[in-house]
Order: sequence, then C-alpha cells, then structure tokens
Amino acid sequence: MASGQSNADLDFSLLYSVKPGNGTPLSGVIDRCWQLGDKNPIAFIHDVGAGGVSNAFPELVNDGGRGGKVELPACARRRAGLQGPLAIWSDESQDLYVMAVAREDYGRV
Repeated sequence: MASGQSNADLDFSLLYSVKPGNGTPLSGVIDRCWQLGDKNPIAFIHDVGAGGVSNAFPELVNDGGRGGKVELPACARRRAGLQGPLAIWSDESQDLYVMAVAREDYGRV
C-alpha cells in the first residue's frame, strides 16, 4: 500500500497519534524520577513503539536479567477497541511505556 492510501478499517499510514508537546500521563512521573539522580527508582524504561509490547517486554526482562510474565489483557492500549492477544502484543504506541521498578520503590513511584 502506498503511503497515505488506506481505509478506516486498515489504516496502515498511521504511525504516531500523539500530538507533539502534549506529553503523556506518565511524563511527569518520569521527569521527577530522573531528577532524583542516583536515587531514580526506574531501573528500566522502554516506549512501546516499534514492535509494541512484543519488543518492549522481552527487552525489559532480558536487560534486567530476569524472567517475566506478561498479562496481555492488562496491557494499556492506544486504541480502545483493540482485542485479541496478537493485536495487543503487536500494538505500537510511542506514548505508552513499560517500566521496571524494584518492589521496594513501588510506593515512591
């Protein structure tokens, strides 16, 4: 399909839907955490861009040297009507993130 040619049901031209400069609900949390320097509770953060959670979660558990379990129904979705494991696993959204935080830092975050 050529760029810009699509229909409402299969919009392959959609790459990024967040309006620049708006930030995300998480951006304030991220800003405050990194400003803590050595006391930053975020051990790992990855946007759910290219590849969706199929890319972000494996990188999170690999880089963290840990195993992991992904509960796909609990994953945030860019599009409200998104259903099914494959659709959720591959949903790309630069305005969503996965984060690793130590259990003892949950309260601070």
